[in-house]
Amino acid sequence: MLATLERIEILDESDQLANMILQSDIADEYHRALYKLKHDKVAQKMISKFMTLKDKYEEVQRFGKYHPDYRTVTLETRAFKRDLDQYETIAAFKRAEGNIQSLLDEISVQLGAAVSEQIKVPTGNPYFGSILPPEKKLIRFSFNIRSITLVILSTPLLPFLNSSSFNCDNSFKSS
Repeated sequence: MLATLERIEILDESDQLANMILQSDIADEYHRALYKLKHDKVAQKMISKFMTLKDKYEEVQRFGKYHPDYRTVTLETRAFKRDLDQYETIAAFKRAEGNIQSLLDEISVQLGAAVSEQIKVPTGNPYFGSILPPEKKLIRFSFNIRSITLVILSTPLLPFLNSSSFNCDNSFKSS
């Protein structure tokens, strides 16, 4: 029974953290960029065209350089991808997505370090990869960028509850 109450407290804390993230300026920027991207007809047409080109590219890649259209499809796909990445709405969305992912990576690193030095934190970010030893790069917990959900795969978090707290000012403090 006690373990269940502790788990509920941990999940409540993670909900508070998720709410702080959702109320942050970075999350607002992400949601604005996502809204603009979804409602930009030109961007949606470009994405649709790119998906068609991508399907062609994947078909050509099955045969590699021996496919008769290999060179044309490869060049066309790369050129269009470059145009897609330079379109302002799409570029703004990618920047916002990168910013929120960086925030989530930083939080993951702080949570992992607060729990234990043995907690392995996935970041996918070369910056965090350079500050973490190789044995700390496996998944223990992660954030889902689409729903900002904290998934805790490791249960021994009791020292975490006693020695750390989340504050409403969007910061994590360890005592």
